[in-house]
Amino acid sequence: MLLSTLANDHSQVAQKITRLLIPSYFPSKVSIEEACNRCVTLIKRSPMAGARFCEFAMLEGASPKSLMELVRVLIGLVLSNEKLHADQIEGLLIAAASLCNNLVSEPCYKNALKEFFTGGKVKCLFAAASTGHAQPSVLNICSVVSPDDVAGLVEECMSLVTNCCGLPKNVEMQAKVRSAHRLLLSYSGFDDMFDSLTWLLQKAAYRCHVKFGVEIPKQRVSPGKRKKCKSSVKISAKRKHVGGKNSTTFEYDYSIAVGIACQIKDLVVSKDSREAILGSQALESSFLALKVISEVSIEHCISCEYMDTSPVLAYSGLALHMSLQNISISTNDSGSKNSEGTDSSSILEASCIFFSFTFVLLKSLFSMTLPCIFVFDQ
Repeated sequence: MLLSTLANDHSQVAQKITRLLIPSYFPSKVSIEEACNRCVTLIKRSPMAGARFCEFAMLEGASPKSLMELVRVLIGLVLSNEKLHADQIEGLLIAAASLCNNLVSEPCYKNALKEFFTGGKVKCLFAAASTGHAQPSVLNICSVVSPDDVAGLVEECMSLVTNCCGLPKNVEMQAKVRSAHRLLLSYSGFDDMFDSLTWLLQKAAYRCHVKFGVEIPKQRVSPGKRKKCKSSVKISAKRKHVGGKNSTTFEYDYSIAVGIACQIKDLVVSKDSREAILGSQALESSFLALKVISEVSIEHCISCEYMDTSPVLAYSGLALHMSLQNISISTNDSGSKNSEGTDSSSILEASCIFFSFTFVLLKSLFSMTLPCIFVFDQ
């Protein structure tokens, strides 16, 4: 009962339970090795309860030295040949990620963790992480520890964020994608990622133009001509990451655009990722592509079941933040991006698109419920 509460209850309750358990798992009279063995036993018995315990262990008095050793033990166990259940591996990795997140606040332990997590070790951990929450834990470790030589893992992240079909309805996939965002941001790879996402949005916008005849606004700067960012990790933007198919249907390309729109909605909430998007030279291209996709989503939301709200919400949200930051977008060919004044037309147009979409949905719902009302009256 206690472990179930620790695993599933509110953070404040879990922390209080951790406070009660600390004397049993990190008593002053036992060695660090014995304390680590006790924690491993807890995680094996109840993976999520053990992971929550590790989340609050440092706050409740466990020594950083003991917890650093526990990280080594947990990671060593995941990489060992010992037969572990998938949920146990997940618990071990979530626990290790929580411990790392606490330990990096002290420079000496952050350096120790960086030396411990070599590129090869991280890659093996990612391969061992098979469940929905295990892989994000590995990515979270990399985000806070910043180990060297993680190019292979960065490529995995690029694949995660670009192959995003079905993202809005897949909670586990959303957790992976958010972790990939954090890793790419911490390794100065965000611009390259956003370039690839923009290319996919433009592809979907062009397919909207071909299929429905919607007009594509002219752009001033091609995303291919933007300056290459001097990132600490070189990320390949090869088209092998963007789509996975040489010939795709409109519905598939649209579903990828929906997944990207879902990501943009999420990214503009966080300050760091929002600043990265608003400072990107691909901002104009992504914004205009979202505009086209949003218009198609509104016009054909009743006739096409796969049409989604995410592009409209992402376009409206992006327009709002651009307006707040005095970033204007123009579709003419003169000059560069104007940051001296707010382009009120862009935010107004985005608002109109959003409310138009709401009106169409309400109209659709009304038309479906009206026959039911008549039947009831009769």
